[in-house]
Amino acid sequence: MSGIMGLAFEGIANTAAPPFWQALLTANELTNPEFSFFITRFVNDASAGDEEPGGVFTLGGTNSTFFEGDPDFQTFTSSATGGSFWLQTISGE
Repeated sequence: MSGIMGLAFEGIANTAAPPFWQALLTANELTNPEFSFFITRFVNDASAGDEEPGGVFTLGGTNSTFFEGDPDFQTFTSSATGGSFWLQTISGE
């Protein structure tokens, strides 16, 4: 999925080109050097199918209409991940 969306790091991209988010950041085209995802959840919804629409990708910041409270920002750098895949430890908290 990251390659389809253009989020792969340059080191693993088939094109070996900088990803579009990095190009926008380098060109100072983003308000903030961040992006966020809102993913719709269908928990205990018997009418939900295997594939349901829902979700928003925000580039250059966050969309506060999708959450309450303070967001939990995570820092990712290509050097921290070795220029490979986006890796993040998650928990059930």
